[in-house]
Amino acid sequence: MTIPDVAQELTVSESQVRVLLKSGDLPAIQIGGRGQWRIARSKLEDYISDAYTRMAETNPPRGAHRRRRALAWVFRSRLRSNCMRFCYLAYANG
Repeated sequence: MTIPDVAQELTVSESQVRVLLKSGDLPAIQIGGRGQWRIARSKLEDYISDAYTRMAETNPPRGAHRRRRALAWVFRSRLRSNCMRFCYLAYANG
């Protein structure tokens, strides 16, 4: 595949594909000295699958922040009720 083909496949600009090539993130071979690059379809598919894997590792699953917030609320409410119970018993027992 050529750079325009890859750009169309990834829906990015050709300059963004060139940045991927120069950084080594997307392996390719250069043919000639005038910027002619060839990217194997299998390498492009590997790059896409690796990108999905990296995305899954860096982003928590949907709703994880809500679960953490709910757990924090439960912990605070239990702590509050335990403190109130302790204060009541201390006051009642003199």
